[in-house]
Amino acid sequence: MTFRIPVIRYLIAALFSLVAAVSSETAVDTCINVDGSGSEALVGSALVINNWIQDCGQGSGVHGSLSGSNVSFDASTVVETDAALDALLSSQAPEASGLSPLDWDAINGAYADSVADGDYLDSTDYIGAVNPDGSDPWWAGWTVSGSL
Repeated sequence: MTFRIPVIRYLIAALFSLVAAVSSETAVDTCINVDGSGSEALVGSALVINNWIQDCGQGSGVHGSLSGSNVSFDASTVVETDAALDALLSSQAPEASGLSPLDWDAINGAYADSVADGDYLDSTDYIGAVNPDGSDPWWAGWTVSGSL
């Protein structure tokens, strides 16, 4: 099976707290592909990244490229490391946990296109969609068995 695993916590005019990983069975080695002048123009304003584990290369220890050469993201919160996904698809990489929760009001202030609702969104101290401690496999019970 060939798949790309963008384990996204939130997508709100931006990509926050994401584990970008690719299986070793695929030739994909770039985490983010932004195509088209309209989309490319949004990078850095309406399309930003924060708290990423970058693991899009082929093979252990090879993390691929963050993005194509046509765009340049602020990579100050991107860590190139093995995603170390467990059976629940949570990252067990040490860099994926123990983080300060995102300040949604600050994000909304910094990015005019953001409409993040801090009352609705979960505050977490980890990167990815699933808590590394295994306490909340939110997808359990409503995904197709064997599809993750």
